[in-house]
Amino acid sequence: MLKVAAYRSCVDLPQDSDADLPPLALQIAAAPLHLAILAARPFPFKALGLVHVAQSVVQTEPIGPREAITLRAYTTKAQRAHRGTQFGLVTEGLVNGKIVWRGETTALAKDTVPASHSAGASRSGTMSGTAAAELQWEQLAIVNVPEPMGRRYAAIAGDLNPIHQHALLARPFGFPRAIIHGTWTLARGLAAAALPQTASYVLEAQFRKPVSLPSTIVISVCRDALGDELKITNQNGSITHVSAQVRH
Repeated sequence: MLKVAAYRSCVDLPQDSDADLPPLALQIAAAPLHLAILAARPFPFKALGLVHVAQSVVQTEPIGPREAITLRAYTTKAQRAHRGTQFGLVTEGLVNGKIVWRGETTALAKDTVPASHSAGASRSGTMSGTAAAELQWEQLAIVNVPEPMGRRYAAIAGDLNPIHQHALLARPFGFPRAIIHGTWTLARGLAAAALPQTASYVLEAQFRKPVSLPSTIVISVCRDALGDELKITNQNGSITHVSAQVRH
């Protein structure tokens, strides 16, 4: 069961017991389903060390905090990617038998086998580098992310992947320091930008470079009548950690 107040506090959302659920809340609430899938004997990949590389969400109507929701989850077909094998972990939220929320996590199982192509590297919501450079960005926040944040969020999200816990635990998986969860970084950016601004929306996010702990991140937005672009970078803007698009 997701502790909504603790989640909202962790990603810096205002405390409002009557507010609709945040866009990634059901993704977090479904963690026990995800863990059951990843821990199942026939599942071909080890849950430890999996890297979250992309996230999509489609919501068709508002979801109140006391709504009776049925959650179900399943995986998509695995494909070879540049750094390993990617697969989708799909979560659906149903109200009265109707799907009102659908999230898909793209996860990467890293290995050393070269791939002939990068599966899923191009997504419909991703803008080209030239187009992104032409956007007029508004800087919203500079956020210090302390080292314990990975453990704090893990306790709420139920994701105890060692890459988020301590540097010593993250190093065997190729990370010099622990990294914060991609869903925290995205949720923190959406909170700063007050996105999405409508009850029905499509969110596409790409996790480009992990945020090491501790770090300082910069959240910026470019707003448009048809949708909004979000980016989260390091302090000098040389590294983009997360990019996202929200279409109304």
